[in-house]
Amino acid sequence: MHVLRLERISRKRDEDRPLTDGLLRFEHTLLQRLSYSLGTIADVIAYQSFTFLVFTFYFSVVGVTIDWMFLGFVLWSIWNAINDPTFGVISDATETRWGRRYPYIAATIVPLSLMMYFLWTPPIHADLASFLYFILALFAFDGIYTLMSLNLTSLFPELFRNPEERASVNVIRQVFGVVGLVIAFILPTIFIEDVTYDLQGYQRAGVVMGFLVFSLLLICLRFGCSEKGLVRPRRSTSVLVDFTSIGGILRNRSFITYALANLLNWYVFGILASVVPLYCKFVLGVPPGETFLTGLVLGCAFIVAALVIPVWQKVGLRLGSRMAFMISTASFIVGLLPFLFATNVTEGFIAAGLTGVGLAGALYFRDIMIAEVIDEDEYATWRRREGVYFGTNGFLIRLSAILTYFTIAFVFMGTGWTEYTPRPGVDVVFGIRLLMSVFPIFALASALLVLYAYPLKPDRLMGIRQKLRERTGERV
Repeated sequence: MHVLRLERISRKRDEDRPLTDGLLRFEHTLLQRLSYSLGTIADVIAYQSFTFLVFTFYFSVVGVTIDWMFLGFVLWSIWNAINDPTFGVISDATETRWGRRYPYIAATIVPLSLMMYFLWTPPIHADLASFLYFILALFAFDGIYTLMSLNLTSLFPELFRNPEERASVNVIRQVFGVVGLVIAFILPTIFIEDVTYDLQGYQRAGVVMGFLVFSLLLICLRFGCSEKGLVRPRRSTSVLVDFTSIGGILRNRSFITYALANLLNWYVFGILASVVPLYCKFVLGVPPGETFLTGLVLGCAFIVAALVIPVWQKVGLRLGSRMAFMISTASFIVGLLPFLFATNVTEGFIAAGLTGVGLAGALYFRDIMIAEVIDEDEYATWRRREGVYFGTNGFLIRLSAILTYFTIAFVFMGTGWTEYTPRPGVDVVFGIRLLMSVFPIFALASALLVLYAYPLKPDRLMGIRQKLRERTGERV
């Protein structure tokens, strides 16, 4: 403690910037930073367009009933329980001439791009055949997407070890992520005349989205994902040991508090993205032929988020990630309240803009905080286990999908909307309002309580990073 105190005194205003003393200087060119961050756009386009459209498409266009859809999403989540941690362990254990993440990203580019189209080619109103296609599409898309996304995100804390560079690149990634969100929510609505019946519109959108995912991932892979020069501890354990280590990770207080807060935020993301097409149509009154307004409502939230993310970066460096994330979560709660009362598109835009302020913090701090957890784990174990951590985190995030679709099924079945009808009753419309406001607010309030228990405060992080820097110097 005395050494750390003397070090802080010797640095000008270091007490005001608790998270910025360097861990490992590994400089990257602007081209590398931007190219790596372009992968975030592809990642977000793929997953968020899926989240945005898949529920409404299979419920209203394909005709899968709400009880069969809930069963499908439960089975999908079980698949996720297997693939996320499994892929993480396998990735950590991989050793090739190109690195351990690069080969998996390269292998998934083409299949993921093709799935962006085949998601929208099921048999229509074919009962069992439609349901089976729904299940197969969920499994295929998520398996391919997970293998790509897990390896791409696992590279982030490995490539950018210095906290200042990590924070800087994370701002680029999150701003690019917002660009991806805007594309994912607005671009499909240009091709889809009405989200409740236009099959060909979904397929046209899938072709365009697939092309974008392919192009962006190719650039990311070529210029931003090189693992040459990375300093990694020598592997000393087997894959079986890594699998058994998942239990220890789930007992790590830093990880579990982060992961629970993140799960609750993903629950909110899932409900908002899944329900907003129906909210805009039946609550805000968006008419057929003007579906692009649905995308614009969501786009408004993410444009505001893109503008506010740099503010949250500064708040995080000043107060620490934990406190800054708590503040942004409180503002997220306030921003969601107007969705309960909005009655037209203008009021929907206002609600979305207010929501964007808190949403920016959730988007920014989720990657910063898991990187902090991984740094702490390296100090305790002398190992970098990004794949296992991101895989386990991905598994927990997917559990939020069960909560999301259980909540939607509970509300729709409770209001009598088990099969899609184009003129839902007053109870259904009120239920959609609750899904856009009350349920997310309750989840975020719970996330606030969890974040309060997150143990990695600024002084503790500073000490860990200083000792890691000394340890790395000893190795060199």
